[in-house]
Order: sequence, then C-alpha cells, then structure tokens
Amino acid sequence: MRVVGHKKNHEDDNARDRQVMADNQARNHSLPSVQDYLTKQIELSGAPQRQIAKDAGFSSPQMLSMIKKGDARLPMDKIEPLAIVLGVDPARFMQIWFNDYHPFYLRLIERSLGATMTDNEREILSFIREASGNTDPRLNEDVKHDLTKAFRRADQP
Repeated sequence: MRVVGHKKNHEDDNARDRQVMADNQARNHSLPSVQDYLTKQIELSGAPQRQIAKDAGFSSPQMLSMIKKGDARLPMDKIEPLAIVLGVDPARFMQIWFNDYHPFYLRLIERSLGATMTDNEREILSFIREASGNTDPRLNEDVKHDLTKAFRRADQP
C-alpha cells in the first residue's frame, strides 16, 4: 500500500511538472511579470504604497510588498480595483496576470475570444478604421515602417 501511495505522489509530481513546463512555454515573455508591472506602476503613481493598498481594498498594506517580492500572488478579485487606483487599463493588467499565473488559460481565452485589447488599442483601431474610410487596408512594409515611427514618437515624452 505504501508503495502505491508513493507512486501516486510521484505521478502527481510529474503531472505538475509537465503543467509548469507547458505553462512556461505558453507564457508570452514580451509581457512583464505581475511583480515587475506592479512595482513599476506603484512607482509611477507617486502615491504611498500604504494608501494604494487601502484604496484597492487590501486588508494589509504588506500584501503589496509580498506580491512585489513574489512571496504572494495578486488575488484575481483585486486586479480591477488595483488597476483603477493605479490608473492603468484593467484589461491590460488582467492580461499580465493571466500570462504570469495561468498562461495556458490566457492562450485558450485569446484563441476562443480574440486577443485582449486595451482601451488605448481600441482607440487606435477605431482611428485606423476612420482614417482608412473603413476600407480594411492591408498592412504592407511601408505602412509598418510608418506606424513604427509614429508609435516610437508617441512613446517619447
């Protein structure tokens, strides 16, 4: 009996290892981690971390420190309130959260429902449709080059 139980635990460990490997392969490494994103957004906000935690509904201000260090995970139900307090797009924060914690599910959602789009991306798409007269323009190399230059200028202060 003991050997069977041990074998079962070993099989469970192998299954978990395979899932972690699959998740790592599914993760979009161009997106920041929750830790990095949260750290940067808290810095950019200029607000005291204690106040951010309180306004987002955390029972303890230390929770944000633990998340930033990787000692705790950001609870899913805190993504939207935290995004609102930090002034960031909740859809983008959710995308980062899923990519970091559950990349397999993010890929499944995006394959089923389409890619996550932020409010800024929706605005850009709406402008492209308007500027093109809703003609569904093709994205050729010249257009890619022009758009890349425009976006690089837009990102500069």
